Amino acid sequence: MSNSVYARVRPGRAPKPMPSLVTDELCLNFLNSLNGRDTAFESDFLTGGEDVVDFMRHAGAIDLPTAEALHHQLAGRKGGYTRLYKRAVEIREILAALFFCLRQDQAPAAEDVAALDGYWQEFIADGALVYDAAGFHRIWRPETAPAAFLLGPVIRSFFDLTAVGDWRRMKACPAEDCHFAFYDHSKNNSRVWCQMATCGNRAKVRRFTRRQKRRAG
Repeated sequence: MSNSVYARVRPGRAPKPMPSLVTDELCLNFLNSLNGRDTAFESDFLTGGEDVVDFMRHAGAIDLPTAEALHHQLAGRKGGYTRLYKRAVEIREILAALFFCLRQDQAPAAEDVAALDGYWQEFIADGALVYDAAGFHRIWRPETAPAAFLLGPVIRSFFDLTAVGDWRRMKACPAEDCHFAFYDHSKNNSRVWCQMATCGNRAKVRRFTRRQKRRAG
C-alpha cells in the first residue's frame, strides 16, 4: 500500500495497516480507507466491522475506552460487526461518488444524494440535538446507536466541508497507486500530492530515473 502506516490502535494487539492521515477532514480520511481507488493497485483497509472501529480510533474520532466499549458491544451482538461494516462501506462509496463528482464541477447523481439522505435521516433519528459552548450540534450515544455514533460524524464532516469549502481545493493525489482525497489548505492552492514524503518523492525518483535512462540512451 503506497500510503499506509502500521498503527497500534488497541493495546496488546499487533499493529495493523491503516491509511495515512493526509488531511484534517474526517470525511476525506474516511474516503482514503480505500487506497488506489479505481486503479489496478486498489486495496481496502476496511475488511470488517472491527476495522471500522479501529479506523475511527486511528483517525482520532474516538478515544481508546470508547473503542474498547464498542468492540465489546458489537462482538456481543449477533451480526453487529457485519451491519456496521456494510453501512460504513456503502456510506464511504456514496461520499466518494459525490466528492469526485463535485470536485470536477459536475452535478451529483440524484440517487447518490438520496442514498446519503436516507442514511442521514436514519442517523438523525438515533441522535439528539444539544446546545453547549460550541453551539448547536447533534450527538449520538455509542451504547444505543453504534453505527450512527461512528458514521454520523463522517457525514456531518462532509456537510461541513461542502458548506464552506472551495471545490477548487478539493483534490486527489495523482499517484497511480494512491488517489487519496485531500483539501488543499495551502495559501496559493499549490499542493499536488497527498504527502510529499511519499507519493511526491516517489514521483521525483521516477522522473530522475527516466532522465538518466534518456541520457544513457
